[in-house]
Amino acid sequence: MSTVVFVTDASPSVGGGHLARCLALAEAFVARGWYVRFAMPDAARAVLADGAAHEVFAVPPTLPDPKALAALVGYADLVVSDRYDMTADHERALQARVPTVAVADGPTRRFAVRALIDPTPLRDAAAYDTVAPGARRLVGAGFAPLRGAFARHRDAALARRRAGDPVRRIAVALGAGASAAGVGLVALARAVCPAATVDAVAGLSVEAVAALYARADLALGAAGVSALERCVVGLPTLTFALAGNQRDALDGLVRAGAVASPGPWDPGHDGAWRSALSELVGDAATRMAMAERAAALVDGQGAGRAVDALVNL
Repeated sequence: MSTVVFVTDASPSVGGGHLARCLALAEAFVARGWYVRFAMPDAARAVLADGAAHEVFAVPPTLPDPKALAALVGYADLVVSDRYDMTADHERALQARVPTVAVADGPTRRFAVRALIDPTPLRDAAAYDTVAPGARRLVGAGFAPLRGAFARHRDAALARRRAGDPVRRIAVALGAGASAAGVGLVALARAVCPAATVDAVAGLSVEAVAALYARADLALGAAGVSALERCVVGLPTLTFALAGNQRDALDGLVRAGAVASPGPWDPGHDGAWRSALSELVGDAATRMAMAERAAALVDGQGAGRAVDALVNL
């Protein structure tokens, strides 16, 4: 049996997106008969409710030097790295033993890998010409690594959107470590749409989140991995960049018409958000158009596409 090792991290400061992407790829590897191991800090296991289904061995919160990391990872048929402090030196040390793949948010550093996955919507693969020479580039929302639960809810959710029902349920989803912003957005949703049920998405299993997104009529949330998850089920969303690495994703989502962004979220100056939410709640045609564009951009099959490309490395 072939083995893949994921080197990743998750915490309230780092967020849960890195681990979420790796778990989606892991799910696809398992479906193809691979054995999965995770190398990450012990604290990362608590970030996602169902993130401990695979074998996990600990690495320090700060990565060790390249040779020590390679020795720690040991034998595998493939290594997938997805964490901020991974460097080209770490990747070269891993590559000396095992074909290595990076999952990235953008060409912000030089890569030394056999393949690279960047699910940023509308990203041009040519952006990596000079920073990932020779690497196979799996770039754009078509390779977004998302758990299969979202695709399983897709058809029923899109049928609901096309019915044009009024807004009865609003989801607020910001990811790990964003409780303060979430409280403000929950309050805003309740103030603008008092008759609607408002669900805060935190600490739920992936299956529960997918079901909640599928039955919601509108969402407020950040432009990370969860934004791509909402696209799969065509959930109209008002969004913003919670972290700097989300800005390119936000730009791509807005340009595709998959989300709307009233600007940065500031609970002390929420006039633009209040106005945008009121308009979207009252405009079924705009919500339906946004749902169709979001679903067309991200179909939920990206993890399988990426893994099919990687198993041939």
